[in-house]
Amino acid sequence: MDLKESGLKKLGEFYCKEKEKDFFRNCLAFKEPGFSQVFLLIGSFFFLFSIFDLLNLAWSTPLFITLILRSVFLLFSIFLFFTLKKTRGTPLFINLISLYLGAGSFFLLMINVLYGTSFNFFLQAFSAFLITFSIYHLLPNPLNRKVSLSIIFGLGFVLISYYHHQTPFFPTLAVAFHLLIINAFSLYTAMRIGLLQRKDYLQHKAMEKLAVTDPLTGIANRRKFKETLDQLFSEAKRYNTDFSLVIFDIDNFKEINDRGGHLLGDRTLVMVAGIASAVKRGSDLLVRLGGDEFAILMPSTGGPESNNLAKRLATAIASTGESFQFSLTCSFGVSSSRTGDIGPEELVKRADQQLYLSKESGKNQISWDHGPELIRFSRPG
Repeated sequence: MDLKESGLKKLGEFYCKEKEKDFFRNCLAFKEPGFSQVFLLIGSFFFLFSIFDLLNLAWSTPLFITLILRSVFLLFSIFLFFTLKKTRGTPLFINLISLYLGAGSFFLLMINVLYGTSFNFFLQAFSAFLITFSIYHLLPNPLNRKVSLSIIFGLGFVLISYYHHQTPFFPTLAVAFHLLIINAFSLYTAMRIGLLQRKDYLQHKAMEKLAVTDPLTGIANRRKFKETLDQLFSEAKRYNTDFSLVIFDIDNFKEINDRGGHLLGDRTLVMVAGIASAVKRGSDLLVRLGGDEFAILMPSTGGPESNNLAKRLATAIASTGESFQFSLTCSFGVSSSRTGDIGPEELVKRADQQLYLSKESGKNQISWDHGPELIRFSRPG
Protein backbone atom coordinates (compact mmCIF):
# COMPACT_ATOMS: atom_id res chain seq x y z
CA MET A 1 0.00 0.00 0.00
CA ASP A 2 1.78 3.19 -1.16
CA LEU A 3 1.18 6.68 0.25
CA LYS A 4 -1.00 7.92 -2.62
CA GLU A 5 -3.32 4.92 -2.50
CA SER A 6 -3.69 5.20 1.28
CA GLY A 7 -4.25 8.98 1.22
CA LEU A 8 -1.21 9.67 3.43
CA LYS A 9 1.19 12.58 3.31
CA LYS A 10 4.93 12.00 3.58
CA LEU A 11 4.78 13.58 7.05
CA GLY A 12 2.57 10.74 8.22
CA GLU A 13 -0.86 12.40 8.21
CA PHE A 14 -4.00 11.81 6.16
CA TYR A 15 -4.90 14.34 3.48
CA CYS A 16 -8.54 13.95 4.55
CA LYS A 17 -9.09 15.90 7.78
CA GLU A 18 -12.10 13.80 8.79
CA LYS A 19 -10.10 10.59 8.40
CA GLU A 20 -7.29 12.11 10.49
CA LYS A 21 -9.79 13.00 13.23
CA ASP A 22 -11.28 9.50 13.14
CA PHE A 23 -7.79 7.99 13.38
CA PHE A 24 -7.10 9.94 16.55
CA ARG A 25 -10.49 9.07 18.00
CA ASN A 26 -9.57 5.40 17.58
CA CYS A 27 -5.87 5.61 18.40
CA LEU A 28 -6.00 7.96 21.37
CA ALA A 29 -9.07 6.32 22.90
CA PHE A 30 -7.12 3.05 22.90
CA LYS A 31 -4.10 4.71 24.53
CA GLU A 32 -6.08 6.87 26.96
CA PRO A 33 -5.36 4.82 30.13
CA GLY A 34 -1.63 4.92 29.31
CA PHE A 35 -1.72 8.68 28.75
CA SER A 36 -3.44 9.24 32.10
CA GLN A 37 -0.87 7.20 34.02
CA VAL A 38 2.13 8.65 32.18
CA PHE A 39 0.99 12.21 32.85
CA LEU A 40 0.40 11.47 36.54
CA LEU A 41 3.88 9.93 36.72
CA ILE A 42 5.47 12.95 35.00
CA GLY A 43 3.64 15.35 37.32
CA SER A 44 4.76 13.37 40.38
CA PHE A 45 8.42 13.35 39.32
CA PHE A 46 8.28 17.03 38.47
CA PHE A 47 6.90 17.74 41.96
CA LEU A 48 9.47 15.49 43.70
CA PHE A 49 12.18 17.80 42.38
CA SER A 50 10.92 20.18 45.06
CA ILE A 51 13.34 18.32 47.35
CA PHE A 52 16.19 19.43 45.07
CA ASP A 53 14.81 22.98 45.16
CA LEU A 54 14.71 23.04 48.97
CA LEU A 55 18.33 21.85 49.15
CA ASN A 56 19.66 24.32 46.59
CA LEU A 57 17.56 27.48 46.95
CA ALA A 58 17.43 29.79 49.93
CA TRP A 59 14.07 30.63 51.52
CA SER A 60 13.10 33.43 49.20
CA THR A 61 10.58 34.49 46.57
CA PRO A 62 12.18 32.35 43.77
CA LEU A 63 11.86 29.20 45.92
CA PHE A 64 8.26 30.05 46.80
CA ILE A 65 7.32 30.60 43.12
CA THR A 66 9.16 27.41 42.08
CA LEU A 67 7.21 25.32 44.61
CA ILE A 68 3.94 26.89 43.42
CA LEU A 69 4.77 26.04 39.77
CA ARG A 70 5.56 22.43 40.67
CA SER A 71 2.37 22.15 42.75
CA VAL A 72 0.22 23.59 39.95
CA PHE A 73 1.71 21.14 37.47
CA LEU A 74 1.05 18.21 39.84
CA LEU A 75 -2.57 19.32 40.30
CA PHE A 76 -2.95 19.61 36.53
CA SER A 77 -1.56 16.06 36.17
CA ILE A 78 -4.07 14.75 38.72
CA PHE A 79 -6.85 16.64 36.93
CA LEU A 80 -5.88 15.03 33.61
CA PHE A 81 -5.71 11.59 35.20
CA PHE A 82 -9.41 11.79 36.08
CA THR A 83 -10.55 13.90 33.09
CA LEU A 84 -9.06 12.23 30.01
CA LYS A 85 -11.53 9.33 30.12
CA LYS A 86 -14.44 11.76 29.86
CA THR A 87 -12.94 13.72 26.96
CA ARG A 88 -11.62 10.94 24.72
CA GLY A 89 -12.88 11.06 21.17
CA THR A 90 -13.30 14.85 21.36
CA PRO A 91 -11.06 17.77 20.27
CA LEU A 92 -10.67 18.66 23.98
CA PHE A 93 -8.75 15.41 24.51
CA ILE A 94 -6.01 16.45 22.07
CA ASN A 95 -6.00 20.05 23.28
CA LEU A 96 -5.56 18.96 26.91
CA ILE A 97 -2.51 16.88 25.98
CA SER A 98 -1.06 19.80 24.00
CA LEU A 99 -1.74 22.17 26.90
CA TYR A 100 -0.13 19.76 29.35
CA LEU A 101 3.15 19.45 27.46
CA GLY A 102 3.13 23.17 26.67
CA ALA A 103 2.62 23.98 30.37
CA GLY A 104 5.41 21.58 31.36
CA SER A 105 7.79 23.24 28.91
CA PHE A 106 6.84 26.73 30.12
CA PHE A 107 7.14 25.82 33.80
CA LEU A 108 10.58 24.29 33.26
CA LEU A 109 11.77 27.46 31.51
CA MET A 110 10.37 29.60 34.31
CA ILE A 111 12.11 27.46 36.95
CA ASN A 112 15.38 27.81 35.02
CA VAL A 113 15.00 31.58 35.25
CA LEU A 114 14.24 31.43 39.00
CA TYR A 115 17.21 29.22 39.89
CA GLY A 116 19.76 32.03 39.62
CA THR A 117 23.25 31.04 40.77
CA SER A 118 22.04 27.59 41.87
CA PHE A 119 21.26 26.68 38.27
CA ASN A 120 22.68 23.25 37.38
CA PHE A 121 23.13 23.47 33.62
CA PHE A 122 23.69 19.78 32.85
CA LEU A 123 20.83 18.55 35.06
CA GLN A 124 18.46 21.03 33.43
CA ALA A 125 19.80 20.07 29.99
CA PHE A 126 18.88 16.45 30.68
CA SER A 127 15.34 17.62 31.56
CA ALA A 128 15.24 19.57 28.30
CA PHE A 129 16.15 16.43 26.34
CA LEU A 130 13.32 14.49 28.01
CA ILE A 131 10.78 17.26 27.39
CA THR A 132 11.77 17.45 23.71
CA PHE A 133 11.44 13.69 23.28
CA SER A 134 8.08 13.70 25.08
CA ILE A 135 6.73 16.46 22.85
CA TYR A 136 7.25 14.32 19.75
CA HIS A 137 5.99 11.03 21.15
CA LEU A 138 3.18 12.11 23.48
CA LEU A 139 1.80 15.18 21.73
CA PRO A 140 -0.77 14.32 19.03
CA ASN A 141 -0.37 15.52 15.46
CA PRO A 142 -0.13 17.76 13.49
CA LEU A 143 3.64 17.51 13.24
CA ASN A 144 4.03 21.26 12.77
CA ARG A 145 2.65 21.67 16.33
CA LYS A 146 5.31 19.28 17.65
CA VAL A 147 8.14 20.96 15.74
CA SER A 148 7.05 24.47 16.74
CA LEU A 149 6.72 23.66 20.45
CA SER A 150 10.02 21.75 20.63
CA ILE A 151 11.96 24.50 18.79
CA ILE A 152 10.47 27.27 20.95
CA PHE A 153 11.26 25.32 24.10
CA GLY A 154 14.81 24.41 23.00
CA LEU A 155 15.57 27.96 21.90
CA GLY A 156 14.19 29.35 25.16
CA PHE A 157 16.28 26.94 27.22
CA VAL A 158 19.52 27.80 25.37
CA LEU A 159 18.95 31.57 25.55
CA ILE A 160 18.07 31.49 29.27
CA SER A 161 21.15 29.37 30.01
CA TYR A 162 23.53 31.57 28.02
CA TYR A 163 22.24 35.06 28.79
CA HIS A 164 20.60 34.71 32.20
CA HIS A 165 22.94 32.19 33.83
CA GLN A 166 26.11 33.07 31.83
CA THR A 167 26.70 29.41 30.89
CA PRO A 168 29.97 29.18 28.89
CA PHE A 169 29.55 29.37 25.14
CA PHE A 170 30.86 25.92 24.19
CA PRO A 171 28.79 23.88 26.70
CA THR A 172 25.74 25.89 25.59
CA LEU A 173 26.57 25.18 21.95
CA ALA A 174 27.01 21.48 22.71
CA VAL A 175 23.58 21.26 24.37
CA ALA A 176 22.01 23.21 21.48
CA PHE A 177 23.57 20.75 19.04
CA HIS A 178 22.28 17.77 21.01
CA LEU A 179 18.82 19.31 21.18
CA LEU A 180 18.93 19.67 17.40
CA ILE A 181 19.91 16.00 17.02
CA ILE A 182 17.12 14.91 19.38
CA ASN A 183 14.66 17.04 17.39
CA ALA A 184 15.74 15.47 14.10
CA PHE A 185 15.70 11.92 15.50
CA SER A 186 12.35 12.40 17.24
CA LEU A 187 10.82 13.96 14.13
CA TYR A 188 11.93 11.01 11.98
CA THR A 189 10.72 8.37 14.45
CA ALA A 190 7.42 10.21 14.99
CA MET A 191 6.88 10.30 11.21
CA ARG A 192 7.68 6.60 10.79
CA ILE A 193 5.54 5.54 13.75
CA GLY A 194 2.71 7.75 12.49
CA LEU A 195 2.84 6.19 9.03
CA LEU A 196 2.85 2.65 10.42
CA GLN A 197 -0.02 3.42 12.81
CA ARG A 198 -2.14 4.92 10.04
CA LYS A 199 -1.48 2.03 7.65
CA ASP A 200 -2.48 -0.36 10.43
CA TYR A 201 -5.60 1.77 11.02
CA LEU A 202 -6.51 1.57 7.30
CA GLN A 203 -6.08 -2.21 7.28
CA HIS A 204 -8.17 -2.51 10.44
CA LYS A 205 -10.92 -0.35 8.89
CA ALA A 206 -10.83 -2.45 5.71
CA MET A 207 -11.22 -5.65 7.75
CA GLU A 208 -14.08 -4.09 9.73
CA LYS A 209 -15.82 -3.13 6.49
CA LEU A 210 -15.42 -6.64 5.08
CA ALA A 211 -16.91 -8.10 8.25
CA VAL A 212 -20.12 -6.06 7.92
CA THR A 213 -20.46 -5.94 4.10
CA ASP A 214 -22.33 -8.28 1.80
CA PRO A 215 -19.78 -9.39 -0.83
CA LEU A 216 -22.27 -9.57 -3.73
CA THR A 217 -24.17 -6.28 -3.41
CA GLY A 218 -21.64 -4.21 -1.46
CA ILE A 219 -24.24 -3.13 1.11
CA ALA A 220 -24.37 -3.98 4.82
CA ASN A 221 -24.91 -7.57 5.94
CA ARG A 222 -26.92 -9.16 8.75
CA ARG A 223 -24.17 -8.59 11.33
CA LYS A 224 -24.23 -4.84 10.69
CA PHE A 225 -28.02 -4.94 10.80
CA LYS A 226 -27.96 -6.50 14.26
CA GLU A 227 -25.40 -3.99 15.59
CA THR A 228 -27.32 -0.98 14.25
CA LEU A 229 -30.71 -2.34 15.34
CA ASP A 230 -29.48 -2.75 18.94
CA GLN A 231 -27.97 0.73 18.89
CA LEU A 232 -31.14 2.38 17.54
CA PHE A 233 -33.29 0.54 20.07
CA SER A 234 -31.07 1.73 22.96
CA GLU A 235 -31.15 5.33 21.69
CA ALA A 236 -34.94 5.20 21.22
CA LYS A 237 -35.37 4.05 24.83
CA ARG A 238 -32.92 6.61 26.21
CA TYR A 239 -34.06 9.67 24.26
CA ASN A 240 -37.70 8.68 23.62
CA THR A 241 -37.30 8.81 19.82
CA ASP A 242 -38.77 6.72 17.00
CA PHE A 243 -37.14 4.55 14.39
CA SER A 244 -38.60 2.38 11.66
CA LEU A 245 -37.82 -0.80 9.79
CA VAL A 246 -38.67 -1.73 6.20
CA ILE A 247 -38.20 -5.38 5.20
CA PHE A 248 -38.72 -6.39 1.58
CA ASP A 249 -37.92 -9.23 -0.77
CA ILE A 250 -38.09 -9.84 -4.50
CA ASP A 251 -41.31 -11.37 -5.79
CA ASN A 252 -40.94 -14.71 -7.62
CA PHE A 253 -37.16 -14.69 -7.19
CA LYS A 254 -36.98 -18.47 -7.62
CA GLU A 255 -38.58 -18.13 -11.08
CA ILE A 256 -35.99 -15.49 -12.03
CA ASN A 257 -33.22 -17.91 -11.02
CA ASP A 258 -34.87 -20.83 -12.83
CA ARG A 259 -35.38 -18.79 -16.01
CA GLY A 260 -32.02 -17.02 -16.23
CA GLY A 261 -29.78 -19.00 -13.92
CA HIS A 262 -27.91 -17.76 -10.88
CA LEU A 263 -26.09 -15.12 -12.95
CA LEU A 264 -29.40 -13.35 -13.68
CA GLY A 265 -30.40 -13.81 -10.04
CA ASP A 266 -27.19 -12.16 -8.84
CA ARG A 267 -27.65 -9.28 -11.30
CA THR A 268 -31.18 -8.79 -10.02
CA LEU A 269 -29.99 -8.65 -6.41
CA VAL A 270 -27.32 -6.10 -7.33
CA MET A 271 -29.88 -4.05 -9.28
CA VAL A 272 -32.37 -3.98 -6.39
CA ALA A 273 -29.59 -3.02 -3.95
CA GLY A 274 -28.52 -0.19 -6.27
CA ILE A 275 -32.08 1.15 -6.60
CA ALA A 276 -32.63 0.99 -2.83
CA SER A 277 -29.31 2.78 -2.21
CA ALA A 278 -30.42 5.60 -4.50
CA VAL A 279 -33.89 5.92 -2.93
CA LYS A 280 -33.04 5.72 0.78
CA ARG A 281 -31.87 8.69 2.80
CA GLY A 282 -28.23 9.18 3.73
CA SER A 283 -28.91 8.36 7.38
CA ASP A 284 -30.73 5.08 6.58
CA LEU A 285 -28.96 1.72 6.64
CA LEU A 286 -29.63 -0.65 3.73
CA VAL A 287 -28.97 -4.31 4.50
CA ARG A 288 -29.08 -7.62 2.67
CA LEU A 289 -30.43 -10.01 5.28
CA GLY A 290 -29.80 -13.04 3.11
CA GLY A 291 -31.06 -14.58 -0.12
CA ASP A 292 -33.41 -12.08 -1.78
CA GLU A 293 -34.45 -10.40 1.48
CA PHE A 294 -33.41 -6.80 2.24
CA ALA A 295 -34.04 -4.35 5.06
CA ILE A 296 -33.77 -0.61 5.64
CA LEU A 297 -33.32 0.79 9.15
CA MET A 298 -34.51 4.38 9.43
CA PRO A 299 -33.32 6.30 12.53
CA SER A 300 -35.47 9.11 13.97
CA THR A 301 -38.33 8.14 11.66
CA GLY A 302 -42.02 7.56 12.36
CA GLY A 303 -44.71 5.69 10.44
CA PRO A 304 -45.64 8.14 7.65
CA GLU A 305 -42.03 8.71 6.53
CA SER A 306 -41.25 4.98 6.44
CA ASN A 307 -44.44 4.35 4.45
CA ASN A 308 -43.46 6.98 1.91
CA LEU A 309 -39.98 5.50 1.48
CA ALA A 310 -41.46 2.04 0.90
CA LYS A 311 -43.83 3.47 -1.74
CA ARG A 312 -41.03 5.30 -3.56
CA LEU A 313 -38.83 2.22 -3.49
CA ALA A 314 -41.62 -0.12 -4.72
CA THR A 315 -42.38 2.27 -7.59
CA ALA A 316 -38.70 2.67 -8.55
CA ILE A 317 -38.10 -1.11 -8.61
CA ALA A 318 -41.21 -1.80 -10.70
CA SER A 319 -40.32 1.04 -13.12
CA THR A 320 -36.79 -0.27 -13.57
CA GLY A 321 -38.12 -3.73 -14.40
CA GLU A 322 -40.48 -2.27 -17.01
CA SER A 323 -37.67 -0.30 -18.66
CA PHE A 324 -35.78 -3.59 -19.15
CA GLN A 325 -38.98 -5.39 -20.25
CA PHE A 326 -38.54 -7.51 -17.18
CA SER A 327 -41.13 -8.20 -14.46
CA LEU A 328 -39.47 -7.04 -11.26
CA THR A 329 -41.46 -6.22 -8.15
CA CYS A 330 -41.01 -6.48 -4.39
CA SER A 331 -43.24 -6.99 -1.37
CA PHE A 332 -42.78 -4.87 1.73
CA GLY A 333 -43.39 -5.08 5.47
CA VAL A 334 -43.03 -1.87 7.48
CA SER A 335 -43.12 -1.26 11.21
CA SER A 336 -42.05 1.45 13.68
CA SER A 337 -40.76 1.24 17.24
CA ARG A 338 -43.21 1.38 20.15
CA THR A 339 -42.69 2.56 23.72
CA GLY A 340 -43.81 -0.82 25.03
CA ASP A 341 -41.25 -2.85 23.07
CA ILE A 342 -39.09 -4.94 25.39
CA GLY A 343 -36.45 -5.67 22.75
CA PRO A 344 -35.63 -4.85 19.10
CA GLU A 345 -36.75 -8.36 18.09
CA GLU A 346 -40.38 -7.26 18.52
CA LEU A 347 -40.00 -4.62 15.80
CA VAL A 348 -38.42 -7.18 13.45
CA LYS A 349 -41.20 -9.68 14.18
CA ARG A 350 -43.90 -7.13 13.33
CA ALA A 351 -42.16 -6.13 10.07
CA ASP A 352 -41.82 -9.82 9.14
CA GLN A 353 -45.52 -10.34 9.78
CA GLN A 354 -46.38 -7.42 7.52
CA LEU A 355 -44.13 -8.81 4.78
CA TYR A 356 -45.93 -12.15 5.07
CA LEU A 357 -49.31 -10.38 4.75
CA SER A 358 -48.06 -8.55 1.64
CA LYS A 359 -47.05 -11.86 0.06
CA GLU A 360 -50.33 -13.52 1.00
CA SER A 361 -52.31 -10.58 -0.45
CA GLY A 362 -50.93 -10.99 -3.98
CA LYS A 363 -47.33 -9.68 -3.79
CA ASN A 364 -46.11 -6.28 -5.05
CA GLN A 365 -47.77 -4.84 -1.95
CA ILE A 366 -46.83 -2.78 1.08
CA SER A 367 -48.16 -3.68 4.49
CA TRP A 368 -47.46 -1.66 7.61
CA ASP A 369 -48.30 -1.81 11.26
CA HIS A 370 -47.91 1.38 13.26
CA GLY A 371 -50.41 0.77 16.04
CA PRO A 372 -51.49 -2.10 18.31
CA GLU A 373 -54.47 -3.02 16.09
CA LEU A 374 -53.80 -1.07 12.90
CA ILE A 375 -52.93 -3.01 9.75
CA ARG A 376 -53.15 -1.41 6.31
CA PHE A 377 -52.40 -2.43 2.77
CA SER A 378 -51.29 -0.35 -0.17
CA ARG A 379 -50.55 -1.42 -3.71
CA PRO A 380 -47.65 0.68 -5.13
CA GLY A 381 -48.58 3.20 -7.79
